[in-house]
Amino acid sequence: MRGNMKSGYKKWSSLEKLFDNTVLVGECMEWQGPYKLDGNFLYGKIRYGVGPQTGAHRIAYAFNRGIYERSEIDTLDCVLHSCDNPPCINPAHLREGDRIDNGNDAKIRNRMERGGQKHNSVLNESMVKEIKKMLNDGVSVSSTAKNLNLSYKRVWDVDRGRCWEWVK
Repeated sequence: MRGNMKSGYKKWSSLEKLFDNTVLVGECMEWQGPYKLDGNFLYGKIRYGVGPQTGAHRIAYAFNRGIYERSEIDTLDCVLHSCDNPPCINPAHLREGDRIDNGNDAKIRNRMERGGQKHNSVLNESMVKEIKKMLNDGVSVSSTAKNLNLSYKRVWDVDRGRCWEWVK
């Protein structure tokens, strides 16, 4: 085993020690230690116990609830921010949720790439408007797909509002 694991536990053994590495910004306690880019956002990262780095906000949430074992911390699904500030480790701003809750939060806060913002998007807004116009004019999904050289499923998804629903 590399290094002294006990020193790692001692360093991050309490919320107070975590909070020593923060700056108060409004009501948020922003982590000032190492960061890691996760998607488009920077989250505080720390090494705690055995295993890869984990989110500083996850450790703060767990410590605040009396959870100190890394194996228990790893079983937490998602730790969500009510403040919408990824560097924040204020336990009052953190709550546990699942992947669906996390996705819903991102959608509500306009933090998800959608439509033409996605790197692999086949459609753009003008194409979607053309699809919707053709369908509104009575052209079938099949014919619309064929005329625009698209898959039936892609046009069907636009027609049913499963994607690009915000485009009128």
